[in-house]
Parts: sequence; C-alpha cells; structure tokens
Amino acid sequence: MRPWLIAAAHAGYVARPPGDALNMKCNITILQLTRTAPGFPIAERKIWHFYNCVPLNLATRNLSYDAEAVETYDVSFIYDQYGVATGI
Repeated sequence: MRPWLIAAAHAGYVARPPGDALNMKCNITILQLTRTAPGFPIAERKIWHFYNCVPLNLATRNLSYDAEAVETYDVSFIYDQYGVATGI
C-alpha cells in the first residue's frame, strides 16, 4: 500500500485520463461472503464496487519477527462513486 500511496501523492489527486501514466486510480471490488447449508459452498452476500479509488492515508505499522501473527492496519481511500449489489 505504501508505494501506491507515495506514487499517488507524487502524481497528485487530480482527474486524469484513464490511459495516462500518472493516473494512480483503480477500481476495487469487495465481496461479503455468507455461510449456506452444510455441504454447500460459501456464497456471495453483498458485492461493493468502488470506482476510481486511491489511498489517502495509511496507518503506521510495527514490524516484528513473529511469523504467527497476522498484521492489520487501517487504510483510508477516496473514490468517485460506488455501487452495491446482492449476490444471493
């Protein structure tokens, strides 16, 4: 995330044509999954589509050598528009 944030900050958060090399925006799709009956696969419950996203802020991270820990950190995005669809 950090290289994307640095590149976007360097290029500026301005509108650019889709083919421009300095256009750092992309589309992001997030799937919310749900459990179904036993023996059936997991199904898509909701699908969020965010258009022309770019990271705005990234939380700091503490690095360690613990291979068992899953590291999470907060990222703020800006986007032009979004849409929500239902999967089932």
